Amino acid sequence: MTETKKATKKKSGGLKAWLAAREEESDLYLSLAELLVVVVLALSVAALIILTLIWIFTACDLEMRELRLKESLTTLNDNWKAVLILLVPLFYRAIRRFIARIRKGPWGMEADAEDEAPKEDTPLEENPHAEEET
Repeated sequence: MTETKKATKKKSGGLKAWLAAREEESDLYLSLAELLVVVVLALSVAALIILTLIWIFTACDLEMRELRLKESLTTLNDNWKAVLILLVPLFYRAIRRFIARIRKGPWGMEADAEDEAPKEDTPLEENPHAEEET
């Protein structure tokens, strides 16, 4: 390795320092991506509901409307698990922040208030809740 590369590597502190310097940027990108996902999902669901209602109410007679409504509700009932998959990206940041604030175990979960939460890069020895027992 040349002298300039070694000097540059020592100045920068390596990959960890580079990632720490861009933490705010990554939070910004994550919040923008989250907003984009929420808007796209909301618009898609709204369009799907509107198109389904139009499809149901444009049937020729009452019997056909009932069949279309029944088919729509059956499809919704069969595919409700897809909603759970769609909820994961919507709550990713909130869940990540909550996990960082947890003090106790899984079923007796307690979390600090948002302003009292230790920083993610705080070492375990400096974390005031590290030695607390349940």
